[in-house]
Amino acid sequence: MFLNPTTPMLLTPIFLIKLCLTPLLMWGVSVAAKKWGTFWGGLLSGLPLTSGVILTFLAVEQGAGFTQHAILGAIPGLAAVMAAYWTYVCCSKRYAMWLTGLAALAAFVLMSLLLTRLHTLALDGVLLLVSMAVIIRKTGREYRAQTLIVKRNPWDLPLRMGASTALLLLITSAAPHLGSIVSGVLATIPVIAWPLTLFTHAQYGRNEMLTVVRGNAIGALGVLGFYAVMYALLPHWHLLPVVLAAAVISVALPLLLSAGLKRVAV
Repeated sequence: MFLNPTTPMLLTPIFLIKLCLTPLLMWGVSVAAKKWGTFWGGLLSGLPLTSGVILTFLAVEQGAGFTQHAILGAIPGLAAVMAAYWTYVCCSKRYAMWLTGLAALAAFVLMSLLLTRLHTLALDGVLLLVSMAVIIRKTGREYRAQTLIVKRNPWDLPLRMGASTALLLLITSAAPHLGSIVSGVLATIPVIAWPLTLFTHAQYGRNEMLTVVRGNAIGALGVLGFYAVMYALLPHWHLLPVVLAAAVISVALPLLLSAGLKRVAV
């Protein structure tokens, strides 16, 4: 950690950044999902919206070496997130939503612990790319195009924003008391994408949930691209051009992949 251990948890700069950004980003992603469709909501929520800001902050405070180490620790967590999505999609066919959510969370924790202990970058990267491809293929085959009737509920957005913020508070409060390994596991939980997936499933059913997960899997390629650019360029470039290059890559890769998938499907 880059702060004094006695600093209160709620006063750490990273926590305050997350606390301010999380509800605003959830609001923006939810509005985008209702306007352009659940796929785009999933894709946007899968981009490195909060993690990119946090990595930039770490680079400013701790330097390139510390940030590179953080990136290496985040890749297993990203692979575990994909394992959780895969579990959720598979279990949602047969089981209740709450049981499906617990199974996905268990898959995330187990995969994170396993990859953290093995911690080989090649294995992490292969598992991440394979799981992304499997999820994209499965959700694409099972989804059935239909007209989505948006349910207007004045409490919908506040509940989504509250859920994502509550998840953030739970993770941030619990992590310091659970040791470094579990803290690393909890830190990779997507506080915007998971609530969006659950709310979409509850409101619009499994079919629309599939498009959110598909968008998240495609967006994960952007996250991986962001990490790769940051890791490769931080020791050699100034921070601002590195962040700009990483941001461009994080948006361009998912858009290119999405366009390629559409051409293949036609």
